[in-house]
Amino acid sequence: MLTSYRFLPLLLLCGCQAVLSPRSIVEVVVEDESADGLVKLASYQDPVEPSLQPAPLEESGVIELPAPTESSESSLTLADLEERALAQHPGLMEGFARRDALIGKRIQEGVCPNPQIGYSGQQLFSNGEAEQHGIYLGRDFVPARKRFARQAVVTEEITKQDLQNEVQRQRVLTDVRLSYYRVLVAQQRLELTQELVHISEETVKTAKKMFEALVVGRVDVIRLETERQSVMLQQKKAEADYQATWTGLAILTGLPTNTPQFLDGRLDDFADTLSYDEALQHLLQQSPAISVAEAEVGLSHSTLNRELAEKLGDVEVQTVVQSDNGTGRANANVQVSVPLLYSDWNQGAIRQARAELVAADRAVDTTRLKLEKKLALVYAKYVTSRNIVTEYSKPNGILETSLTALKLVREGYELTELLYVDLLSAQRKVSQANLTYLDALDELWAASIEIEGLLLKDSLGSD
Repeated sequence: MLTSYRFLPLLLLCGCQAVLSPRSIVEVVVEDESADGLVKLASYQDPVEPSLQPAPLEESGVIELPAPTESSESSLTLADLEERALAQHPGLMEGFARRDALIGKRIQEGVCPNPQIGYSGQQLFSNGEAEQHGIYLGRDFVPARKRFARQAVVTEEITKQDLQNEVQRQRVLTDVRLSYYRVLVAQQRLELTQELVHISEETVKTAKKMFEALVVGRVDVIRLETERQSVMLQQKKAEADYQATWTGLAILTGLPTNTPQFLDGRLDDFADTLSYDEALQHLLQQSPAISVAEAEVGLSHSTLNRELAEKLGDVEVQTVVQSDNGTGRANANVQVSVPLLYSDWNQGAIRQARAELVAADRAVDTTRLKLEKKLALVYAKYVTSRNIVTEYSKPNGILETSLTALKLVREGYELTELLYVDLLSAQRKVSQANLTYLDALDELWAASIEIEGLLLKDSLGSD
């Protein structure tokens, strides 16, 4: 089990030494109560600045996130979840099937038309004197240029589908990573609320003992009991949130939705800071969404070449071999027809293809601008959440000062120097500080994963 929040009962029930660590939210070392009752800080290590420094790219171009901590046999790793998702995600299976369909289409575009065979009869009502009976063979000859141009279009469609499959693959990976860290956050938030419930129960017990000793009034006990009930509601909400986040992850990976499993990982394991310019350069160079837009330009080029080749008419050839009762001999006829490019020389389709080529070229620029705009919004969330995480976890930060205040307020309350409202306020601030810190970590991971995932997510489609 995680130990990030185990400090709370100890802090309230005995003197303690709070140590802020970059590897956990707060850890404590129990020691004898000091004479002045203050919380003495042990050695402190500077926290690692959260960042999005991209890891080395694999051949697939996928950025690997920091590896989670070593897990137990009953825990799930991020790599396991990614492998499961890639093996069974229906969106990926759909993309592979569409690619296979395009391969069949390309084969068909290069096939020559089948020949035709039939019966030919002429002068059939001449009492058999001049009747002509024969068999004819016919075939349409499609110019090789047209067949090659049609196949070239489908080849570009296959290239585009391959890139779309890579987009979907990246969406799946991003979704799994987002869900993984959301479950980690929900997992720790649940543990925090469980500890807060325990603290509230201990506080109520202390208040009851003080009431029995006629140190405080009954109203203090009642209101502290009300606070305990409020914290219990927070725990129930945390349980529901944990189940919801696990369900989202289970749907992506094919795991049972009703049996959450423990995820072993850290929420504060970040590399060096990644600047906006670095993130933008990486996005514009690696984004498969831009590659898809560029593939659309290649497809439009091939479509234009196909429409130009379609001006060439197919050559129709027909040969008839027949017997002629009028002459008592056999004869043969050959008929060849070629369309005259008079009113229809495919001019409308050619104009359409040229306009679509221009539109596809402009769409590449539009895609780049959209990505840059979206990155600015995501990066702003990243910077904001990173600042919150830093301010909360640094020495004399919000986490540390709220804990110190709670320790002092509790001592003052037990000495009847402070009112219960002071104790409630201090306890709520500790609770809110830890919950806010978890929310900031959640936001920080979400933003960093989106940037590392090239802003591609929602593999099942957004509502």
